[in-house]
Amino acid sequence: MNYNDPGIASGIVVGRLPANAQMTQALARVRTAFNAGTTNVLTVGTNPANYDNIFGTADIAEGAAGNNAAPFANLQDVQVEADVLVKYTQTGTAASQGKAVIHIAYTVSNG
Repeated sequence: MNYNDPGIASGIVVGRLPANAQMTQALARVRTAFNAGTTNVLTVGTNPANYDNIFGTADIAEGAAGNNAAPFANLQDVQVEADVLVKYTQTGTAASQGKAVIHIAYTVSNG
């Protein structure tokens, strides 16, 4: 996702987890640092409005290129099929760059 993707400030769908998914790993790979003047906040989740239950507001170092692993406590089971959304908010001088890729690994329980 890019800093200027349409709808990014309110959340955009980047994937879907199937019912009974058990997240085993989540990685936010910042490829190009986000450079808003005051704050850059990138969150990822399945919870409506906030989209921050996989990566919260302090879990990604948006201002530097690199990999950020989700806290193990955030790798919850998904009972019903769920969209994964990414949200980027900023303050201060508007960003002119920023790109990240989200990876989520999971297995599916059959019972």
